[in-house]
Amino acid sequence: MPHIHFGWGIRQQLIENLQQAKHQKIVLISGKTLAQPGEFADLLYQAIKPHSHIKHFTVSGEPSPDIVDEITQQCDADTNIVIGLGGGSVLDAAKAIAGLIPSQTSVMDYLEGVG
Repeated sequence: MPHIHFGWGIRQQLIENLQQAKHQKIVLISGKTLAQPGEFADLLYQAIKPHSHIKHFTVSGEPSPDIVDEITQQCDADTNIVIGLGGGSVLDAAKAIAGLIPSQTSVMDYLEGVG
């Protein structure tokens, strides 16, 4: 069963959890802010890099089915951790991608009346 963590103070908890997680395949979905150098981004990458493999994708605006599918196809089916850091669109994308990674299917297989 997946573990979902959210809420105030989650950034510190995330850093602590990632420092303990070894040899993980991690997908990070974020907005543009995290893609820029900064204190939290630096801490996050320091926590991840020693023991894990990370793929970082940036989402801006409402994620289209094509964007969700494109990111999903670039992720390994045995990804262990999906992290969504950002606003509503980033979290929507991260949730959809996390659900699609194991099966490597298209988001369109699960949507009705799009377009």
